Amino acid sequence: MRLLIRRMLTAAALVGALAPPTASAEKLGAWDIEETATPLTGATSISAVLASAQPLINSIGAPAPASLVLRCRDGQLVAYVSWVQVLSTISAPFTGQPQTLVLWRTDQRPISANYWQVDNAFIAAGMFGTKPAVKFIEKLTGAKQLIVRMSSSTSTQDAVFDLGDVTTVAERIGKPCGVTWTRHP
Repeated sequence: MRLLIRRMLTAAALVGALAPPTASAEKLGAWDIEETATPLTGATSISAVLASAQPLINSIGAPAPASLVLRCRDGQLVAYVSWVQVLSTISAPFTGQPQTLVLWRTDQRPISANYWQVDNAFIAAGMFGTKPAVKFIEKLTGAKQLIVRMSSSTSTQDAVFDLGDVTTVAERIGKPCGVTWTRHP
């Protein structure tokens, strides 16, 4: 009898250990925020996604929004824009990593032109590391709007993101990554 109870308790513990991580989803203005515990470490993983104010035209000619994504997972902060078409790329010097030229600005500030790292699927570009993501997100805090221009082999399009309370979003995303922000008036 004791052996049967021990096996049942062991089985229950295994089922609990294999259960999917608990997730919570919420809205903060137009931002979709999802928080989970990563299965491997139990660390908090949190992402915030904001759809572009107007749809762009995807690779088959249909309207689709771009997405601004801010995420902390396994202690690494990232910030990127998920695009609706395969991005035009060049290889970065020395590393060979794909990059794309991005023109962007917040509110009515001057336009910035930077090469952003491209993901492996060639449909997202941004800062895939804590240090560059922090610098980018700091420029978003306090802003009302982000405008991003990226190109594919067939078109160049602008995505407009109405940032809402991006400072509160940044604080939520940064906390599990150990990043704090200075609030801008």
